Amino acid sequence: MTFDGTASYAQNSGTTIVSYEWDLDGDGIFNEQHDDGIITSPGIVTKTFTLPSSGVAVLKVTDSIGDSAESGAEIITIGLAFVTNYQNCWVNRLTRFISRYGIIVTVKNIGSEEIENLVLTLTEVPSNRFIYAPAKTSELGNLAPGDEATTACNPTTKEADIQTTLNRRLPPDGSWSWEAEFDLGGSHYIIPNLPPLAP
Repeated sequence: MTFDGTASYAQNSGTTIVSYEWDLDGDGIFNEQHDDGIITSPGIVTKTFTLPSSGVAVLKVTDSIGDSAESGAEIITIGLAFVTNYQNCWVNRLTRFISRYGIIVTVKNIGSEEIENLVLTLTEVPSNRFIYAPAKTSELGNLAPGDEATTACNPTTKEADIQTTLNRRLPPDGSWSWEAEFDLGGSHYIIPNLPPLAP
């Protein structure tokens, strides 16, 4: 992967960026050889991820008078991605303001190896929703390269692998977060913080 910080700019008038530092392994230490990538030019590093992982890439820039700032972005290196047909399957109104939703999530193996025994778990929702604990995990099985799988949801029986409760009196804040557990190439992986897409 290539990480490019060259769009950064100095906020102080008359100053320039003189230092770009990267923390790509999440340990809070910048510009470690190998762990934080290989510098290819000022502000740009490359790093090869040989195993599935997720985390936050942090860039720290310093200007010519010594002021510095940091910015981070989530990264994920896994042959798995959510696709666009992510939707509510049914809704069951419980009270005037509270409803339970069954959700369909479609995942796709965008890697070059088969993913085996894939289990997808909803771990975080916005503040106006609550995870319905008995229905937060979906066992999706094996996915060959290019294959898709969807979480189970039945609008007739109002059953679903993934369910949330929505409180309309609360403003939405925060994001969605997922965890994927699977086997790949003879090893077992648990990847937290998959991209926070929402229906």
